[in-house]
Amino acid sequence: MDGRHSAGSQGSPRDSHFAPNDWVWSPDASCGYRRSRVVSVDDGRDSLYVDDTRGGAAHEVRKSELRPFYDVGETRTFQDNTEMVHLDDANILDNLRKRYAKDEIYTYTANVLLAVNPYKPLPHLYTKEAMDKYWGKNPGTLPPHPYAISDVAYRQMQRDKRNQALVISGESGAGKTETAKFTMKYLTTKSRTDVAQGSRIQEKIVMANPILESFGNATTVMNLNSSRFGKYNEMMFNPVGSLVGAGIKTFLLESSRVVGQQKGEKNYHVFYELLSGMDEDALSELCLERDRSYKLIHSNGPQPAEESADARRLAKQFQELKEALSLFLDEEPQNNIWQVLGALIHLGEVDFVELEAEEEKDTFLQPPEPSPSHCASPSASSAAASDLTSISRSLPTTQSAHVEIHPDTEDSLEMACGLLGLGAKAVRKILKFKEMRVNRQGRISEIRCPRTLAQARQTLHCIIKILYKRLFDKIVASINHVSNAGAKYQENNYHNIGTLDIYGFERLESNSFEQLCINLANERLQQFFVEEVLEAEQRMYAEERLNVQMMELPDSAPVVSGIHSVLKLLDEHSLRAVKNLVREGGAKDSKFCEQVYRELIDTKGQRAIMALKLKASRTDRGPSLHDGFQIAHYAGAVSYSTKGWIDKNNDSLVPEIEQVLNDAEIPLIQEMADLSRAASGERLCSVSSMYLSNLTDLLATLKKCSVHYIRCFNPNQERKAGVFNAKYVLDQVIQCGTVELVNIMHHGYPHRCILKDLRGRFQKLLPPEFAHYSDRDFMHAVMLAWEIDDHQWTLGTSRLFLKAGQLRALEELRDIGGQASQGVIKKIRRQFAMKKARAYAHAIEFVKYLQMVTLEGKRERTYAGLRRAIRFMVRINRWKNRALKRVAPTAEVIFTRKLGVPFETMTLSLSASLLPEMFVTMGAQDMPLIHSRSKVPKDMTSAEYDMQWQAEAKESILYFNEGVLKCAKLIGGAFAKGARGSSGAIGDVRLVDCCKTGRAFPVSSSPELDKITCICQNPENSQVFAHCERSNTILVWHWRGTSSNVDEPAVAVSHNFKLPSLWQVFRMCFLPKPASKQGEHVIAFLGRMHDSNWLAVSVYTVWRGPKGTCVKLNLIKQVYPDLFDEALQMEGAVISHFELSHSGRTLILAGDRLLRLYSVSFTSSGVELEDLDPAQDCEAHILNRDPHGTVTAVCPLPMEPGSREGFVDWIWLGVSSGDMFGILLEENSSGAISVATSSGRFRRNTHSHGVPIQAIVAVHEPSEGDSRSLHHDLTRRKAHINPNTVMSISADGKLLQSERRSHQWEPATEWNVPLSLDALRHGFAARSSALVPQVLLLADEGRQMLVAYDQRQPINSGVVSCSLV
Repeated sequence: MDGRHSAGSQGSPRDSHFAPNDWVWSPDASCGYRRSRVVSVDDGRDSLYVDDTRGGAAHEVRKSELRPFYDVGETRTFQDNTEMVHLDDANILDNLRKRYAKDEIYTYTANVLLAVNPYKPLPHLYTKEAMDKYWGKNPGTLPPHPYAISDVAYRQMQRDKRNQALVISGESGAGKTETAKFTMKYLTTKSRTDVAQGSRIQEKIVMANPILESFGNATTVMNLNSSRFGKYNEMMFNPVGSLVGAGIKTFLLESSRVVGQQKGEKNYHVFYELLSGMDEDALSELCLERDRSYKLIHSNGPQPAEESADARRLAKQFQELKEALSLFLDEEPQNNIWQVLGALIHLGEVDFVELEAEEEKDTFLQPPEPSPSHCASPSASSAAASDLTSISRSLPTTQSAHVEIHPDTEDSLEMACGLLGLGAKAVRKILKFKEMRVNRQGRISEIRCPRTLAQARQTLHCIIKILYKRLFDKIVASINHVSNAGAKYQENNYHNIGTLDIYGFERLESNSFEQLCINLANERLQQFFVEEVLEAEQRMYAEERLNVQMMELPDSAPVVSGIHSVLKLLDEHSLRAVKNLVREGGAKDSKFCEQVYRELIDTKGQRAIMALKLKASRTDRGPSLHDGFQIAHYAGAVSYSTKGWIDKNNDSLVPEIEQVLNDAEIPLIQEMADLSRAASGERLCSVSSMYLSNLTDLLATLKKCSVHYIRCFNPNQERKAGVFNAKYVLDQVIQCGTVELVNIMHHGYPHRCILKDLRGRFQKLLPPEFAHYSDRDFMHAVMLAWEIDDHQWTLGTSRLFLKAGQLRALEELRDIGGQASQGVIKKIRRQFAMKKARAYAHAIEFVKYLQMVTLEGKRERTYAGLRRAIRFMVRINRWKNRALKRVAPTAEVIFTRKLGVPFETMTLSLSASLLPEMFVTMGAQDMPLIHSRSKVPKDMTSAEYDMQWQAEAKESILYFNEGVLKCAKLIGGAFAKGARGSSGAIGDVRLVDCCKTGRAFPVSSSPELDKITCICQNPENSQVFAHCERSNTILVWHWRGTSSNVDEPAVAVSHNFKLPSLWQVFRMCFLPKPASKQGEHVIAFLGRMHDSNWLAVSVYTVWRGPKGTCVKLNLIKQVYPDLFDEALQMEGAVISHFELSHSGRTLILAGDRLLRLYSVSFTSSGVELEDLDPAQDCEAHILNRDPHGTVTAVCPLPMEPGSREGFVDWIWLGVSSGDMFGILLEENSSGAISVATSSGRFRRNTHSHGVPIQAIVAVHEPSEGDSRSLHHDLTRRKAHINPNTVMSISADGKLLQSERRSHQWEPATEWNVPLSLDALRHGFAARSSALVPQVLLLADEGRQMLVAYDQRQPINSGVVSCSLV
């Protein structure tokens, strides 16, 4: 040849490197692969160009599709595929082709035998001499043969005392049955059996084959002698290896073939053998004619002519069948068998006609006829009558037959019933009517329903199929009984060799339920092969510590699981059909297929079950979408038609016919009856469930055996000798896992021998001085002594592993004899000495390593001790915190949200941000003298009175910042209409000593005062305040106002109490009190225990005892708010707002990365704080919109009068991003508070984005409907707040006034506030005046100024200020 051999590696073709002029195998659609030569190679691409040896033009091929070629000549072949240089599908195919051309039809792939059907006799391969040659020889020492596999199975059974199994698989027509015959013949011939007994058992085993072939084999489009059932032949051996019995297990006979065959196929052989081989007199007794065409068996062609070769062959086979049956059955049962077969042929001729409406006869009221199951004999009738004495039979008068036996086929029915010994009248009635039992209020009524034409034909076919199947089972049972396959041979000291001959994978033009079951069996066997051979091979390499490349193996589990799901759905629909819950006809099959599509089919093609591929046809309507489906089998995708599956899946006979069979005159027919089904009525006997059970039992049997595999291949689809269709064979080679097996064996070691056994066999190859060597060292010495290439073998922990062909070389060395030379012996000793020296060196290195590890271990133990000490300290700290918690009163935790970490492990950093606060109120000193209506002059109108009251009143401004409380006065008259100016409208700034003396000192002469932690104002009474001192002392006091007398107290303390010293108070606020509790205050404190990170809300009630003698204090609630957000745990929380909503129903907790809303409710046991609905989680939504997650301003507003029922509060929130949010709270029917859907972001906000909102201020306004409303509100000490107006101030000084118009908030006006830049950045306080609602009060910390701004005046003229220092 002109080219070179490919330099490709022996591994995957994807790893091969090709050069120009290399010979390669390139893919070919017609022959699988063809020899080609590389023309050009482009390293930058994944493809190259090759030319065709047949003269074709060069074309482009992907590198991954090419296979390396190695020319060994056309005549040289390899007995074992693992011996080849290149292991891939193309080279395996070429080796099989060349061997097939030389009639070498058997090839090894390691321990698996591959067999290609020659379609011609090869008698020289199966002689007695060939059997003797293979006896006692290891595979690989002689040419591949089924005898070698059988011999290995026999010897392993004897040696290991374990059952063996030969699994013979392949497509239909691949020669599985013939191969099984060869293996069983070898075992019966070569076993250690007594000559006479062995001859008898062997005869029975051999004679059983023609019986099973006649009754279980048929002609298909793939095979003239295709097995249409699965069988597992067991051959029993006693402990010494003698054959003592045999048995056959069969499963899934294709009973539907009896009543119908596909185009080009035939019924079972026995029908044709009967017509061709039975003499005329016997045929006459069966009422059969040799030359007549019968529907049951001649739908695809007539009976062969009497003098034709096929007729003579069939006649000969019939005589062989009779001879074989005579070994297992007497003459009478044989005659009964012929009668049954003849009756089935006659039943196949029976047909029906539909009765038209005018032909139907009315049934007059008369006693019902006896049931057809009791018409056979008087005794049966009396028995039935005694059993049904309590049953009321009621046959409606309107029920009449819908079908009638066709007049031309009446004789066929009569002849069939006569041959079966049945009453024709009873059978006719069963075919026309269906009897049902209905339970009506404890009384059972029998109703006779007429069958439709389709139901009648289906019933007839069901009778034919079940009779044939039961006949087949009776024959197999007789064979097993006579073959001594009883329970006595199942003892522990008996073992067996089983031969599994199962139908091959089928992919016909039309595939139905039988093909699905057949292909499922092949899928399970393929999966078993992968698990038990390929995976076991890789597991063995791992156990023996061998460095062998692992491969990815095919997985049939998804396909098997998908088929199981299909069969499960089929059982459900079959059960519905038995219970008459579905319509008759093909609709029930379509419904089943539709459910398969809904539940199992993946439209993306990622599952094993796929949609049916539809093909357009102009001449014939093809299958619709719900007529079937596809399954992606290991052997390729197969399309299945689900037509008739519901009926095929039910193996139960019509209940009435069971009784008719039991009353038959022929004993064989009586034995076929199953009265248990007749008694229970029509029920489902699932074929698929029974088949799955049999298949599971078969695989369980195989798992207990040592399995040997024979893979059979069909060389062509025309069943011709000498024709090797390479593409067809290639598909089979790939599908059966041969390529994976070859790769594993090539990269691994196909032959493995136990070291102990090898030593016994090769003991004489070395001198006696090697006797003290271990088994492993001894075999190592043997391999070295005979200079066997060390790449061809390796030693495991207990086995010697050899490449292909090396075991044969070792056996030849043993047969030749002799010993190694002295020079070789010295060399071996020197190598072993060096090996020991290396072992000593390794031992020393190991000791050093052990010392190093010991030191590292000590170091690790020290570190571990340190870690334990740290954990111990952490636990002690947790115990301390728990102890501190127990000191505090019992508390409960709001855990309505999901917690990320346990409570005790929270490491939250808590602090309080004390922002400047401003309060407005009116003390007694601030009230004008005309506060009583009785002192009003009679001629003064209400408007004049209100104006005068406002002009003379004063308002106290309380300003709290950095622990110090200051006060100032606002003169109302300075802002009245007609006033000359507002200068001096605000002043008299003082420092308030609310901790000790209660006096208000001028700021210029104030002594050093104690600082307070926090302060709050009672929303129900603006004169009532409470503050917390650093010593945890709480004072509740009334604001009286300031006067010219500095010594006069401005504060009157009403309650004085102290909180536990362990608590650190951050914020506090008043809660609403029950109406019945006069003089009582409810105060909520936000804080934590010292040195603890547990944030707690404690609620106290405080009141004075009888006659005001002492202060009573009661802790009514303590909760731990859920602050377990991830951001809070990492960065901590800064609390800046802790206040109550306007209605008093909601508590607001806000700050940096913090926003929580809690509903407040009073019960008989006290106050309840509950987290709002966490499912809405509006707090997280608001914080997530702000990159810093900081709430900078909070402003509660009342609801507008006339709002929808259930709305209770409106809360404005400002965040650091410049956004504003409105939260609307509503109360449901159960009283629970939740966030309404109208809540959300103020979208018309005009503040600059990114500029924080520093304050949101509510505006006071007089109550409507009262001319003295201002006077009235302030004397009630509760100013009214405008629900429709709010002012917001951002850090850039912009003030935005927003108003609610038509239920929508809109910006009204905006201007800049007169504050310093330092105040805007670091904090200020703002409040609307209650006395003069149009006045905005501001505390400027930057300039230490108190500013009053009249919004009615221009910005330059409406500002009044005074110094705070």
